[in-house]
Amino acid sequence: MAQGTFQNLDFEQASIIPLGGFDTNQVEASAALPGWTVYIGGSSVNNVLYDTLTIGSPAVSIQDSLSPVVQPLQGSYSVALQNLTGGSVTAAIGQTGQLPQDAASITFYVANYQPLQVTFAGSSIPLVQLGTTANYSIYGGDIVTYAGRTGELLFTDMANNSQPIMLDNIQFSDQPIPEPGVLSLFALGGLLLSVHRRPNLLR
Repeated sequence: MAQGTFQNLDFEQASIIPLGGFDTNQVEASAALPGWTVYIGGSSVNNVLYDTLTIGSPAVSIQDSLSPVVQPLQGSYSVALQNLTGGSVTAAIGQTGQLPQDAASITFYVANYQPLQVTFAGSSIPLVQLGTTANYSIYGGDIVTYAGRTGELLFTDMANNSQPIMLDNIQFSDQPIPEPGVLSLFALGGLLLSVHRRPNLLR
């Protein structure tokens, strides 16, 4: 499915351009995250961390396979949102674009999900967990009411979190998000199937 006018939703268009000077872990935000705006405390900034994590103030970083701290969730690059202090100073990335005309849902990969907030045009998108792997979970939200609209898609680390929120592979789909009850039935069905297949140890 087309992704509207949004771009670089999997962060694979990154170019790593050091800022120079004393801090070699700072790179140009516009090159590392083309199409995205980086926000610290609600104000846009021109730099992000590269292959490292903050030890204090909120920060956004781009991580690749050379990182000694955290690895990408998939592909060559993932983004880390870090907010160790909590409060009103948040770390976020946003991109303004037009959603596809037939958009029904948004999905993305995330590790250390809490306390991530996702909004479009200033409205919060309620999220549900759709799946999980060894390295990340898949979350999704209903955006059918915003289909075809232009606005800012914003991912924000809202509060004190000792682990970075890793984000990757954002996609729009024309398929709706399953209702929570349906997801619960799927989970129950999987549990019952595993119990049914378990050998009877009393035989």
